[in-house]
Amino acid sequence: MSSPAPAPEPSGCLSWPVIVIALVFFWPLGLILLGMRLSHDRAKQMALGGVMLVIGGGIALLCLLGAIGLVTTRQEGVDTVSASVTLSLFALGGLAVAFKGQSLREKRRRVQQYVTLIVNQGLTRIDEIATACGRRDFTRVQTEVQQLVAEGFLPGYRVDALERMVLRVAEQLHTSEEVGFTCRSCGANNMVLAVGRFVRCEYCGTPIKA
Repeated sequence: MSSPAPAPEPSGCLSWPVIVIALVFFWPLGLILLGMRLSHDRAKQMALGGVMLVIGGGIALLCLLGAIGLVTTRQEGVDTVSASVTLSLFALGGLAVAFKGQSLREKRRRVQQYVTLIVNQGLTRIDEIATACGRRDFTRVQTEVQQLVAEGFLPGYRVDALERMVLRVAEQLHTSEEVGFTCRSCGANNMVLAVGRFVRCEYCGTPIKA
């Protein structure tokens, strides 16, 4: 199984500097751009959840405290109403970033769980996977696994909805030039071709030093 080629770094409106500027000056646009960027970057989805939760929550808290301070102190020469509205809007943006971060953290947990069961332990039946997860909603588990397959987190796998199974499309032959490692991000056991100083997890795309 060869190491997947790294995806080209997005440029233009999806570059990180543009996204950060948009989040600072007009957070609704920034959130849209951030969502578009993350949808093409599995490694960042796995890595940024906690960071976004802390930053977004911190921004929201500071803005809300600032808005409360402006209203209660009523400083002369300051349009407290307008300033409070502006801070409240930025607080909403912070909450939106925090909510997205929490969503990504939950997704990372779900990816780690399913990758461990399907890739590392070789479970194939949806009911077995759901039971191992402590879940009773087999249909929901099947939908989540199908979504991860569609997003590229389970390359080489497909879901047979009728048989309610997760199947490996094709087994790969390994060569002596491949290296094995366990991904620190999603937990998958990998066998990939070492190219240069880094290899990438074939499941979540996280770069690992070879």
